[in-house]
Order: sequence, then C-alpha cells, then structure tokens
Amino acid sequence: MEIENVQVAIHLNRFFERCNSDPRIGAIHIAVFMAILNIWLKRGCTDSITLFSWEVMPEAKISSRMTYRKVIRELGEYGYLYYRASFSKHKGSRFKINM
Repeated sequence: MEIENVQVAIHLNRFFERCNSDPRIGAIHIAVFMAILNIWLKRGCTDSITLFSWEVMPEAKISSRMTYRKVIRELGEYGYLYYRASFSKHKGSRFKINM
C-alpha cells in the first residue's frame, strides 16, 4: 500500500501543478479527476482501469451525464487522462491517468 500512496501523491502533485497553469480546468474537472484517482487507488493502482459513469459520478458529486461526458472528454483532450469510451451499458470505459 505504501507504493500506491507514493504513486497517488506523485499524480496529485503533477495534476495540481498542471491545473494551476491551465485556465481550461475548473472545479468539476478537478472533482471528476479526483474521483477517478480515488477509484484507481482503491483498485490497486493498475496501469489502466475500466469504469462506468455510475461509479464516478457520485464520487465527483455530479448528477448530469451530459456534464460527466463533457468533462471526461475534455480531460482526455487536454492530456490529463487517456479515455476510451465503450458506448455499452455492459462494458465500462477504459481510463489511464497521464500524469
């Protein structure tokens, strides 16, 4: 668990360093990224994870799927994470943190 904590600390530090100089990032982006990071930590810090929107949205305290999709897409476009949508109810989307 100690190695995972170090990994998370590194990702958090890099994320906030980038956020501070990126005017495109708002509070919702930060909340969604933190939710994904938290789930990633709970799952053992694997290289990539498969997630459903219903897992991330409550952790990020958002209720709109449109907002979720927009923020996830933007985090991917801005280079904060790799995101591959599944477009299936039964298969989660793939995420990889790019920090």
